Amino acid sequence: MLDARRGDWWRFFLGQGISVLGSAFTAFALPLLIYQRTGSPVNLALAFAAGRLPYLIFGLVGGAYADRTDRKRLMIGAAILQGAVVASIPALDAAGRLPLWWLYATGFIGSALGILADAAGSAAVPSLVPREQIVEANGRLLSWHTAAYAIGPPLAGLATGVLPLASLLLFDAFSYVVAASLLAAIRTSFNADRVGPRGRPTIRGDIAEGLRYVWSHPVLRSAALFAGLLNLLGAIVLAEVVVFAKERLGATNFQYGLLVAAGMAGVSLSSLLAGPLRQRFPFGVLSVWTRALADFLTLACALTSNFWVALPIWMVRTGLTVIPDICIISLRQMIVPDYLLGRVVTFNRVIGQSTAPIGALLGAALIARTDVALVYGLSGVLCCLVSLLFARSPLGHADDYLAHGAGDAAPATG
Repeated sequence: MLDARRGDWWRFFLGQGISVLGSAFTAFALPLLIYQRTGSPVNLALAFAAGRLPYLIFGLVGGAYADRTDRKRLMIGAAILQGAVVASIPALDAAGRLPLWWLYATGFIGSALGILADAAGSAAVPSLVPREQIVEANGRLLSWHTAAYAIGPPLAGLATGVLPLASLLLFDAFSYVVAASLLAAIRTSFNADRVGPRGRPTIRGDIAEGLRYVWSHPVLRSAALFAGLLNLLGAIVLAEVVVFAKERLGATNFQYGLLVAAGMAGVSLSSLLAGPLRQRFPFGVLSVWTRALADFLTLACALTSNFWVALPIWMVRTGLTVIPDICIISLRQMIVPDYLLGRVVTFNRVIGQSTAPIGALLGAALIARTDVALVYGLSGVLCCLVSLLFARSPLGHADDYLAHGAGDAAPATG
């Protein structure tokens, strides 16, 4: 049974899930708004890139700042600002003054704020649950997130029958207010260890310390490279779901929402299985081989043009991709000292997210010249090969490093 710690974990759990439910409405509506206005896979890729670019620009600074400040207050402030940014879209649309560039800009600003919230939130989990329950907690949290994300798109698809697309984002704005209120009610500190063993005089010194820690640890370094390569080769699959659903599968708006929801339902189910699977299989197997199987199923999706055949394949494929994520997140939380955790989390996301815009834009250019199914299939094959390559890496043998105490071996000196 997960330790509730005076209910604070469950307040955190509930608030984050409600926020994700609101974000599912935005994730459904924004690509459709852009696709309806432009009909271009390149414009969709630009929106995808705008949402990832802040990791390259602000990621390292954001992680260092999350380690220096009160993480709970940081999450509350970020949620309030994110709600205001999202609410600006329906407000401008109602006034007839919503430009295309602002849709890209809101993705950029929201992502920048999300870097701070994600770094603080991921670093907060070890403060809210015991160490031995971290994998279970991450699995439940991600399952709750993805269940909310699965419910959102079909509801949003139905709502388009009575509401303008832009108005759906009001649900997201309200969800941020609820999340901020629940965070404010939490009494447990999100900062188990506010100051590292030698102090941290400057942000620049903080960043350098975090980079050295990650790069000197074989498992963390391997995990960062693994994420970077997969995002470079696989980002196009996420960036062009609208194009794949519309042009390859002939989906309606409701069916597109159903496809997104099926993927999130698969993630939710897989997240609940992460804890039990960890008891039976080593981290390396779950991190590498399940991802290889997921990418094989990406190829299977590309080979069909029947929506109802693709739907269950997409569900299983998307569900499998989350098991390596949960394992790698849990590995970081077990290995890294609390005072470094925000920086390590964001550094890994910087590596992963900085390659994603490149892959998305290159993939979109290929789709414009060839076919979305061909590009999806190529992405699946290349990502599968990357996973097989990393089976022999330190990530593929992570349990050996943990068993020999390697989690404490990497230096964090400045």
